[in-house]
Amino acid sequence: MPIDFTLTREQRELQMSARGFARTVLSGVADATRHLATPAERFAATRPFYEQVVKAGFLRRMIPAPLGGEGTGVFDMAIVAEEFQSVDVNVSLTLFGSLLGLMPVMLAGSPAQQKTLIAPFLERAGAPLAAFAFSEPGGSANFASPVPGTGLRTAAHLDGEDWVITGAKQWVSSATGWDGNGADLICVVCRTDPAARPTARSP
Repeated sequence: MPIDFTLTREQRELQMSARGFARTVLSGVADATRHLATPAERFAATRPFYEQVVKAGFLRRMIPAPLGGEGTGVFDMAIVAEEFQSVDVNVSLTLFGSLLGLMPVMLAGSPAQQKTLIAPFLERAGAPLAAFAFSEPGGSANFASPVPGTGLRTAAHLDGEDWVITGAKQWVSSATGWDGNGADLICVVCRTDPAARPTARSP
């Protein structure tokens, strides 16, 4: 069965909007960052551009409509990614990294968690960041293998009403936040005791 990749009128409008934004705004990222010495400095210098992405509604546009956003599917996300990354990969990485960080909440969060944790990312103001802490120094391709397999070794256990996390992660986009104090939301993939029956909030 053939697949029709013809864009709808709404998707074409999104494409033109993303293309225009990339050419007028994101085209300035290179000049703002190329002279800076460290990755941290270059990342911080992209914040004004990311703020404009948020203000223009592109972050909200990528969050599914049932969760309060305006997203209608991953095809729309692909359209924005193609247009943004054709001009600049830095700010688009921050945008899509935040969406990846939100994904566990969007897919498996309780209604209360979704309402509370996603709310800051629906606003057309600020520069909210989410991060997805999955990869580990020992490798994560075999994340489901039991110890002593390399994969996922980070563990979480309940201590009263709090989850205590022990382990190490790497390759976590935007984890530092803009000021080095961490992203607004970090979803951490951990092993837990299958026998534990948490009655408090989930990790």
